[in-house]
Parts: sequence; structure tokens; C-alpha cells
Amino acid sequence: MSTGTPGVVIVGGGLAGVRTAEALRRNGYTAPITVVGAERHAPYDRPPLSKQLLLGTVAEDRVTLRTAAELALSRIELRLGLAAVALRREDSTIELSDGSVLPYERLVVATGARARTLPGHERAGVHALRTLDDALAVRAALATAANIVIVGGGFIGAEVASAARARGVPATLIEASANPLSGVLGPLIAQVCADLHTANGTRVLTDAVVAGFEGDEAVRAVSLADGRLIPADLVVCGVGVEPNVEWLAGTGLDIDGGLRCDAAGRADPAGTVYGVGDVARWWHPLLGTANRIEHWAHAVEQAETVATTIVSGEPAELSAVPYVWSDQYGVKIQIVGRPDPGHEVTLVEGSLEQARFLALYTAEGRVRAAVAFGRPRLAARARPLVGRSVSLPEAISELGLATGVTACR
Repeated sequence: MSTGTPGVVIVGGGLAGVRTAEALRRNGYTAPITVVGAERHAPYDRPPLSKQLLLGTVAEDRVTLRTAAELALSRIELRLGLAAVALRREDSTIELSDGSVLPYERLVVATGARARTLPGHERAGVHALRTLDDALAVRAALATAANIVIVGGGFIGAEVASAARARGVPATLIEASANPLSGVLGPLIAQVCADLHTANGTRVLTDAVVAGFEGDEAVRAVSLADGRLIPADLVVCGVGVEPNVEWLAGTGLDIDGGLRCDAAGRADPAGTVYGVGDVARWWHPLLGTANRIEHWAHAVEQAETVATTIVSGEPAELSAVPYVWSDQYGVKIQIVGRPDPGHEVTLVEGSLEQARFLALYTAEGRVRAAVAFGRPRLAARARPLVGRSVSLPEAISELGLATGVTACR
């Protein structure tokens, strides 16, 4: 490819965007690469934001992925503090927030997602936790908080609760469903998550709907739909995200629920526009559906797939088994594949009561997912078994766990 071309423009300076740029160079791409980021921070890693950074065990600069100088060594230009406001596919240009226009030969959309908010979110003391600035603000607030309320029992909410308890702050977790993560893990394993919170001093309120926030300028309580008031001088909302696709409206690309891409990351048949990371809804051959998977490992694997496709001119195919982890109260929770509440769950090792186990999720006798609490080696060994959709007896045999198997439901 001639270096006289506009090259690849990557809109989004997070993990997916930076890894795509580096993978392009590693795979032999020689034309210009420009990474445009809306934030003014150097690209940074998100997982530590609700874990080590919130706990204060790592400094702010330790979450940086790459500096502009480091990227420049690979001839990757980094332009920060600029958001994309419009895509003009007819002339292969992007309009940026400063009014400038950037041409491209290949465009990689890596604009990520933003945190959903609740009415009254603008009140002082109410936070989301999505960006580095969010994490720094919550960490500072935890230092003086008397009571924290976390709205939403997903991974972000659970990790904030864990960090708060580690710092001695009384914490209440509010979850609209029957248990935290019940829609992901099913009722049995979700109950283990709830018990883990309770055992570590977090108050868990389930089937609870937030009606609003009390307080004039600063929050003093969270009001529930049933009339209860939960005192709080710090609130963190973890109620999901929305993909940043508005700037793509009217371009003819499918942006319903995220930028729709094929298994190679292509958002258009010509292979001119690609999507990676939390903004992208990829077709996954293993799952047989298009999914917007908000996992660190998935973003890295997407980046490599897109880079390979662009450089080779032939579509590579993402087939890696989805994987995500969470650190809560000193327990590493790992999910391999896509558990479904309708799957059968079999405990193949360990104890639910002690929150140290490996459980396999099956449908029609085949292993579709695995969940491990405090069993990282078994989780790693289970991932290829999920990818192959082996039978439950095969999985148990290959894991070397032929005894102590318990069918949970």
C-alpha cells in the first residue's frame, strides 16, 4: 500500500483503537495511521478504574496504555481532545469537533460507549464510573464519604462496592432484579454474588427501583419507588452504557444497538469502514448472533482481526470465545462464553458456599459457557472447551474433574 494514501484513521483513543493501530504496524502496514481521541488523557486502560485505581493501589499514570511519544516511535499519530462529529462517506472524510476535516482510506470506528445516567444525575455527589476522570472523582469522594449507594449490581457496581468496603465506607447496593447479575449468570450463581456482597458487609437491596435522588445541591439520599429513602452522600450509578454512534447517523451504516459489523469487523461490504471495541456489534460465528461485547479481551481480539483483514485484503474471522473477569472482595470472578439463564448449570469443582468453584453451563448437552470463582487456571482450561462446544462428560474428563460433580438445576 502506498504511503501517499491518507491511510487508516482510527476514531477513538481507548484500548481497541490503540491496539488496532499497533496491530496494523505489527502486521506490516506502512501507510499513515492517525488515532483521534475525544479525551485529553493519553490512552488508558479501563479495567483498573473500578479496581486498583479506586482502591488507591495504583497511581493515575500506571493506567496509561501508550503516550503520544511511544506511539510516534511506531509512526502512529495521536490527536487528543478531538471528537468526531460527522462521517462523510461520499468523500471519505471525517469532520472533527474543531471544524477540521480528516481524510481516510480506511476508517476504524472505536468511539466506545458512554455511561447511562438517571434523572438528577447532575446533583453533586452523584457519579458514573466510565472514564479516568470519573474514577478519580469517585476515589476522591470515597476518602470522605459517610455512606455510598451503588445503583446497579453489574460488574462496575460490584467492584465499586468492593472498593468502598475495602476502604471502610458503609455501602448499599441497589439492584432492580432478583439478584446482582441474575440476567447474566442465572439465579443460582447470582445468589453466590449476592452472598459475597453480604458476607463483606455490603447491604444488598434487590427488586428495588430507584425513583430519584434527594438533596438540594448535593445528594443526601436515594429514593426508591416503594417510598424508602436510603441515606447517601456519595452515589455511583452503574446502569449500563450507550454506544457512541450518533455521529454516524445518516451514513447508511447500521448503527442500531451499536455499529453492526461482520465477523471480520467490516461495517460496509467494501471493507472501508470497520468497528472495534464497545461501540461495535460484531457477528460472532460461535454464538451465531451479532453482539456488542464490552470485554477487554474481546476488544484486543477484534483489533487483531481488523488489522489482519486490512493488511491482507482478505477477511479474517473473529472466533475467540468471549471472556471477562471481575475482582470483588478478593475473589477473581471469570466468565467464559455467554451464560444464559436458560442454560443448565453443573458445579464441577469446588463449593458455592465458599465462593470457590467452577460451574459449566450447558444447552442440549453441550458446554456453552463457564463461570469460575477463585479458579483462574480452571477458567483458562475451560475456554477452549467452550469454543469446541464439547459435551459435559468430555469437559469434565478433559478438566480432570471426574468426581465431585453436582448438577445444580
